[in-house]
Amino acid sequence: MGSRGTAWAALCVASLAACGQGASTGEHPPGIDVSKISLTYVCENRFSVQNSSPAAVAVSWKVENSGDQGTLDLPPPPSNQAFSETFFSTRAIGTVVLSAGTTRIASVANQQNPCTSQNFPLVEVTVTPAAASVAPGGTSHADPSRSATVTVTVRPGAVQVVVRPAAVTMAVNRTRRLSAQVSGNPDTAVLWSVSEGSSGGTVDPTGLYTAPATVGTFHVVATSHADPTRSATATVTVQMTPPPLLGQWDPVETWPVVPIHAVLMQDGRVLNWSRLGEATVWDPASNTFTTVKAPSWEFCSGNAILPNGQVIVPGGHIKDEYGLPDVNVFDPITSTWSTAPPMAAGRWYPTAMTMADGSILVVSGNTADHLLNQIPEVRNPDGTWRELTGAEFPVPWYPKLFPAQGGGVFLAGSDRHTKFLDPTGVGQWIDGPTTKFANRDYGTAVMYAPGKVMIAGGAIPPTDTAEVINLNDASPAWRFTGSMKHPRRHLTGTVLPDGKVLITGGTSGPGFNNETQAVFSAELWDPATEKWTELSSMTILRVYHSIALLMPDARVLVGGGGEGANGTDEPNIEMFSPPYLFNSDGSLAARPAIAQAPDSLAYGASFQLSSPDAAGISAVVLMRNGAVTHTFDSSELRIPLQFSSSGGNSLQVTAPAVPDLAPPGPYMLFILNGQGVPSVAHMLHLG
Repeated sequence: MGSRGTAWAALCVASLAACGQGASTGEHPPGIDVSKISLTYVCENRFSVQNSSPAAVAVSWKVENSGDQGTLDLPPPPSNQAFSETFFSTRAIGTVVLSAGTTRIASVANQQNPCTSQNFPLVEVTVTPAAASVAPGGTSHADPSRSATVTVTVRPGAVQVVVRPAAVTMAVNRTRRLSAQVSGNPDTAVLWSVSEGSSGGTVDPTGLYTAPATVGTFHVVATSHADPTRSATATVTVQMTPPPLLGQWDPVETWPVVPIHAVLMQDGRVLNWSRLGEATVWDPASNTFTTVKAPSWEFCSGNAILPNGQVIVPGGHIKDEYGLPDVNVFDPITSTWSTAPPMAAGRWYPTAMTMADGSILVVSGNTADHLLNQIPEVRNPDGTWRELTGAEFPVPWYPKLFPAQGGGVFLAGSDRHTKFLDPTGVGQWIDGPTTKFANRDYGTAVMYAPGKVMIAGGAIPPTDTAEVINLNDASPAWRFTGSMKHPRRHLTGTVLPDGKVLITGGTSGPGFNNETQAVFSAELWDPATEKWTELSSMTILRVYHSIALLMPDARVLVGGGGEGANGTDEPNIEMFSPPYLFNSDGSLAARPAIAQAPDSLAYGASFQLSSPDAAGISAVVLMRNGAVTHTFDSSELRIPLQFSSSGGNSLQVTAPAVPDLAPPGPYMLFILNGQGVPSVAHMLHLG
């Protein structure tokens, strides 16, 4: 075993569980102690198998959901080492399973992390005698008395420790996740401590810091396990609870999976799925989770909500950049999946949206042949599919799509050249106005009012700019609005019931997924002033694969991040209470209540809404249930409704006249009082 191999094996210094190690099950050949065999992901497509048992062992490996597999003969450890090490490679994407016989020994994901200098410690080679006439490391066949010796010295580089974020401002008794990176040694473990001791708060072995109940400046230190003389420090400024105008984050809640895709269903539960785990349903009322295994691998699919409230998931994952044509449908009433007729070709990274007639439009994504799918498809209300061959165009992945007047669709990026789609017949794209900024790769977009769209952030390096367009104008044109407080990429925009736009997550750093410059604070855009307000900071960094979703209680669920692009996996969420839920003194605001409202609405219908707070209501709005992934909620819309007082505790409200900008499906009905405080939503069906 060479020194390079030892370094590879040492990369995974955390527990086996943290490295994806699975428990062994099944039967294996007699005389084999599978507890002495381990599997480690190294980098790129490389894996290492270590055998510390005294005997040679035959094992096999395979990649789940792939035909890639092989066998390995593991030698016993050399006399001077604790284990032998055997390497193999696979380009298949998925979970690699190691087995002996029918016993599953271990499993780990192929993360495709690039190999760096940390994977290859400095190796110095000297040959003696220098005048030897034979090759280094060999013995002359003609004269066995002559040989050359290779001396190998492994010298790890100087250990360096970096803590992120390096400076933190937070409230008393709050928590914040800190992380440490160690370079120069394969042992990347750190020991966390607080310089001021318990008076400065506490930090657990994972870097989760809890501030003390007193204000002050404190120092959280990460010390290298390999070289205790090397450390890095985060300076933490602890303040009193931030004023309510900054909003409030609840403590982090652990979830079974990383929520990369999330859909708010008509009963208030959240269907979510990730790259590696099974789909789950979260019930906020009981804070319980139900596993609902999908028929196919839905990672990097589209997600939309059918008019009947069912969730449709077109496309999915074969491996990175190779997409499935599958279509799965989830019924929230029965909590079961069903398969639907597939699309004409695969889609990986598509956007799906519900159109005015209840059909589902799917645009972009890669096929199973690793080609960009340039032909949009429409799922008709009867469940059949039709290709829009007249609209063939190379639309970038996960495009930002919105409903437009007349049943059309507006494409708002991430490309600069925005377009309108006529989905009738074979379809056609019509050129729209060009945005002011360059392409907003992994930026976000929202329709904050009917026909009014804002795009923000994105690009490499990330931008802080934002633009708006009013599609209701005779000649719509993009223009800059106020800039965010921070440049952001991998941010998510969420429209709130009061019409303001919340921005969460993202990174200000260069590169695809720079966690070292993650932005923890939220921001709020006011369409009345077109200015941004920086809000309080979350605990967990939320960059690539993070989400945000408006909930019926008018809070915002923010979660996820990781499972790709060298990101930190975050199977957790944080709930954010926007400033509108607080009084100026920091106390919770009294919320208006909906006593009675219909469960279904027809377009143009007039209906009665009962509320003990009817006299003070300033707005009645419909918010379409969200379906979010990869920086964009393709379902959420805000529809203000006309209303008048009908005396006493009653309001007379008018539903949207047509479905053009309010597609059929599940909605949340909110009322807001004169201070802009929203009620808890009444869930209903429109159309």
